[in-house]
Amino acid sequence: MNSPVKLTRDPVLEYQAIIPGITDKQIPQNFEGVPMTIIDLYNLLLSKFPDINIYKITGAQPLVVHVYAYEETTAMGITQHFISIEQRNRLMLFLTNLGVATTWEIIEDKVVAAPELDKKLVQNPIQFLNSNKLWTRNIGEFSDRDESLWFDHIEDIYEGTFKKDKLYFYKPDDYACYIDYTGGSKHIDIRNFLLLYQTIFVTPPYEKDIKQWLAEQRITEQEYFELVSKGRIKIVLTQPESRYRMELFNEMYKIAPDSIITRRAVAALQQIDLIELSDNFLFKDLSLLRELKAFSETAAPLIGQNPKIYYEMLTWPIKARRNSFEMLHQKGNIATAAFGVNNFASKIIEQRLGKNYDFEFSVSAANIHFAHALNATYYPYQTDHKFSDRFFTHVMGIYLNMFKLATPEHISMLSKTDNELPVTPIILNPIDIIDVNSYTPILEFENIMDENRAYPAGKRLMDTLAVLSPEKREAKIAEYNRQVNKAIQRQNRKAFSIDLLSNGIIDGIGALSNAIGLGTAYAVLRQSGRQLIKQIPEFKNISNTLEDVYYKKPDKANVHFLTKINRVAGLKKF
Repeated sequence: MNSPVKLTRDPVLEYQAIIPGITDKQIPQNFEGVPMTIIDLYNLLLSKFPDINIYKITGAQPLVVHVYAYEETTAMGITQHFISIEQRNRLMLFLTNLGVATTWEIIEDKVVAAPELDKKLVQNPIQFLNSNKLWTRNIGEFSDRDESLWFDHIEDIYEGTFKKDKLYFYKPDDYACYIDYTGGSKHIDIRNFLLLYQTIFVTPPYEKDIKQWLAEQRITEQEYFELVSKGRIKIVLTQPESRYRMELFNEMYKIAPDSIITRRAVAALQQIDLIELSDNFLFKDLSLLRELKAFSETAAPLIGQNPKIYYEMLTWPIKARRNSFEMLHQKGNIATAAFGVNNFASKIIEQRLGKNYDFEFSVSAANIHFAHALNATYYPYQTDHKFSDRFFTHVMGIYLNMFKLATPEHISMLSKTDNELPVTPIILNPIDIIDVNSYTPILEFENIMDENRAYPAGKRLMDTLAVLSPEKREAKIAEYNRQVNKAIQRQNRKAFSIDLLSNGIIDGIGALSNAIGLGTAYAVLRQSGRQLIKQIPEFKNISNTLEDVYYKKPDKANVHFLTKINRVAGLKKF
């Protein structure tokens, strides 16, 4: 399907009309101008009009869209299935506005029963997002929800009126991480992430039954459902739903509908992120493009950069906005490398290191772009063959954050060095420095984390260690371990005794507000009131407030946190 067009360099003197161009906000509007085969059109119509019984497309001039009508006898009587006048008008309006050089006809075929859809028009489900109607088995209500999310809101996304906070799974203030267990992270204990983060977004392995994966994580299905119901774990499906065990995911959906995220929803998040980046980009005005080119040709050589690559980098947000829609619509996030920052990042690294890393950057692009859009920490993986995406995701994370800061409000931050910029993929991997007790039942582990405020304590611990050099970090970890051992020995000696020194400090604070004895009361609450804290949440808030005052210094707070979780996790000994 296409419109015949002849390109010429000569000025056209005779013409019937000047066709206005498509603006950056209108790119997905009615899918006009999007290259489509009959297969693409078939998938599009099935997905966009799930309420209409479309089942095949025939002809050429005109193109005929066939819908079916039939009678169904049920316990309630005879039900008529047919296309209504409103549905017919809505479908014809969409077809006409596609802008294709053909005429259209809608024919209603009367049949005895609902016919099977034309499976010859199904594309490779790993590389393409086929309509949910084309699956041969039930793939879950959440798949239909996410398909509707994309088709109902894609035009609003490009207009900039549908933001991330309207997505069912996105919480801007969550401290989250993303871990892909389909790569080289298969043997990493998920407890490492429960220790540090509020929400863990997980892509489970598709090549094995998820029950097997849970068993390897020493997690029962019931424990898993409990973590899901608390919002601690959300599943991100980056493969076709047919490659997973859907029974478990359907059960998860019943418990927590926002816990399952499919490829259509991932695509929507990434598309929103790209629109936000381009809308906020300092050089988004198209009138600046020529100046940017001239600027690149002048400035790039002064800093040892290739002018062409430098210009490609400076204009990336605009190009990504234009190139991403077709890819995300047809293929989902698997096509991220076609428009991602990897396209110029790999060239910059090749120029610096003298080696081509196009493949490595391409295969790493989808995960880092998704994590960046999610505002989550991405955990690099390492395969059994020692390949890791850490370097490539780190480089791309720096550039993505650079564009996030390339706004009139935050431009001053770009004067910082790369090492000072916030980076989405974590540089210090907790797997490298933290030991967790994998044999602790997961819910017992989770309760200990909850009681001892793993967030924000875990984040503070990692932030403290991440900025240190490897030598200073090892020394700091050794000191923390010594302090934890001392604290545990003191606890064993005094058992239920009250720490008069700390109580005196807090009592001093209490005296300023005529609350004599607050510290002593706190000690009793802390040591004998655990059950009360569980029963009365306000007690926990009081305890947390006093702890924040007493353990204000990062080192002291980190040792205190490590002491409290010592039974289930601790820093490795170097």
